[in-house]
Amino acid sequence: MRRKVDFTASEGLDELNKLRIDKAAFAELKTMGNIASSLLEGGVTGAASGALAAFGAYSAASALATASTGTAISALSGVAASNATLAFFGGGSLVCLFNRKWAV
Repeated sequence: MRRKVDFTASEGLDELNKLRIDKAAFAELKTMGNIASSLLEGGVTGAASGALAAFGAYSAASALATASTGTAISALSGVAASNATLAFFGGGSLVCLFNRKWAV
């Protein structure tokens, strides 16, 4: 079953008649694409650099630092190693917190 559709009074067709695509429009589109690509590249590079720096710092602390007990973090394993490494970066240790609290 075929239906006849009248497109003569369509707003969409009137808009298409007004559309003018020239070389300047394509040049502007290319410029906008380059800007978007550059922003995305910078964001990905920044995220990768931050992750690499964090991994490097965590690995260095695990290999070289000592826990609040004086034990090398590299000699610890599991949760003890994780807690000691995080304490090295400013988390503190419960022993130090309790000693400060009761020492006053």
